[in-house]
Amino acid sequence: MQQPLPGERAHEEMAPDFRERMLKEGLHTAPPIPSAVLILLYKKEGEWHIPFIRRVVDNRAHSGQVSLPGGRKEQRDYDLKATAMRETREEIGIPHEKIKVMGTLTPLYIPISNFLVTPYVGFHTGENLSFIPSPKEVSYIIEAPVTMLMDTTNKITYPVEKETIAPAFRIHNEVIWGATSMIINELIHLTRHKTV
Repeated sequence: MQQPLPGERAHEEMAPDFRERMLKEGLHTAPPIPSAVLILLYKKEGEWHIPFIRRVVDNRAHSGQVSLPGGRKEQRDYDLKATAMRETREEIGIPHEKIKVMGTLTPLYIPISNFLVTPYVGFHTGENLSFIPSPKEVSYIIEAPVTMLMDTTNKITYPVEKETIAPAFRIHNEVIWGATSMIINELIHLTRHKTV
């Protein structure tokens, strides 16, 4: 990944309108939790795609939302790259041996969960890609063409709660908003300027 990254500028374009207020309020006294996600690029029918997951509904902060494979760093993880690889294997069944990591995007703090997320970008290196979603964590997988994410007609304003809206991507009738859309928007900026 080439520097400098667009970072905050790209993030702000897709930030929910309540994000700044939450950052100012400071919801947590504990240090941010190191976390990582993986943007996995793979070819399908001659076109680049990225897999997203619809999380199962539970009592956690991002329950039921569309996200990238990832999660918090565990003691067994050597570093955040290992976290991203482990979570990708656990959640969608892709082993690290078939992923070539190209670099990272700008870390993003998520105030509601207190996660500090480092996004990794990688390519699937195998011939055939077969997802195995974790039934405990993943409701289903969404295969999003990169061209659809880059198409500005797929950018929408999404009502999150009462009187609260967020910029979002609509892909295959799925809505990608919040931290995930902010992370993806940075990749889109880089792709448009051909720095990936």
